[in-house]
Amino acid sequence: MNGFRSPAAALQPPILVVDPDVGQRRFIGRVLGRGGYRTESHASGEEALAAARRERPGLVVLEVRLADISGYEVCRSLKERFGNAVGVVFTSSDRNDPSDRVAGLLLGADDYMEKPIAGDELLVRVRGLLRRLSAHTRAPVA
Repeated sequence: MNGFRSPAAALQPPILVVDPDVGQRRFIGRVLGRGGYRTESHASGEEALAAARRERPGLVVLEVRLADISGYEVCRSLKERFGNAVGVVFTSSDRNDPSDRVAGLLLGADDYMEKPIAGDELLVRVRGLLRRLSAHTRAPVA
């Protein structure tokens, strides 16, 4: 958990930050915490999936390359379990090939950011994605 959070943020599902690099986890957690979001940080895909079983996240900021299972597998598992109720933003420093980004998006990711990540850009993308997800989940089913 990070920084200041509004009372409304305490009622929102957490944002999972999943990255084997502790510096990246701290940076992303600080940025999102300053934005008023509740975050949980995890170093591995298995930790993230266990956390998601305890409490459905609202969004996952997910590094593609994890030590235990790939970020792609984590994304697939989350989407199978929660569908579009959970947003996924992939991050990666070594996946600059457009086909890698396309693969992540085809698996259900909502966005893909290359490292180094600019904090302001991350915050704007997360806000927009959460707004779209919230509108989608409130929309009446036809």
